[in-house]
Amino acid sequence: MKPTEKAEAAKAKAMNAGPEQKAIVKELTAALDTFVGFCSQLRLESGESLVIEPFQRKLLADYFNGVRETLILLPKKNGKTTLLASLALFHLISTREAECVIGATSREQASLLYRQASGFVSRNPALQQLIRVQAGYRRLYSERDGGRVQVLAADVDTADGVIPTLALVDELHRAKSADLYGIFRDGLGPRRGQMLTISSAGEFEMSPLGLMRAAARLTGRVACIIGGSVAFRGGGQAACLCGEVPKWS
Repeated sequence: MKPTEKAEAAKAKAMNAGPEQKAIVKELTAALDTFVGFCSQLRLESGESLVIEPFQRKLLADYFNGVRETLILLPKKNGKTTLLASLALFHLISTREAECVIGATSREQASLLYRQASGFVSRNPALQQLIRVQAGYRRLYSERDGGRVQVLAADVDTADGVIPTLALVDELHRAKSADLYGIFRDGLGPRRGQMLTISSAGEFEMSPLGLMRAAARLTGRVACIIGGSVAFRGGGQAACLCGEVPKWS
């Protein structure tokens, strides 16, 4: 079946879904809309509101549809760090006793991620009432229920034993090993957590990211290609959502 035929089949299936299925789809769509609205209340360092672009909505669709594991490849200068920071904050205030971990491949990247997330809080009086910034620990703490966002550098020892409700990984193409990714992934089960990775493509085929790309290509788990951006699903047979034939460099 061609990608365009798959897209039409998916639309027809959605139209014929029962009331319960339609209610779930409506709820998930509302969650994505709520996230977009939440981001419009965040302020960038320039003072402008954060805007989620249409292509970013498409790339996040699987995550908000409950897919357990998603890998997104995004060219540089497309707001990867900003998107991860805003998603972590949204998860913190919308998930009871959230345990969100963000894995960065270097201390520098971890600090950048933390500054972005904490900056959103410091520039929003309403969030300051809900979230406590713990700078010395690269941690954001929910005053409501003790949930937290923890930013970790590529240190397996500090991550061992985590049971995340959401695990976010930034710039996987720089990772020297897949150990941190594996620890996050192994911890998803107890709380039915999700994992989202956003990275540039990188150049090394034998890197952790390169091997994941190869596996996705072989198993047909390319979920979406939008311009230079690619999304992969970590389970189930994926269709191309945008009607384009997957192309690999």
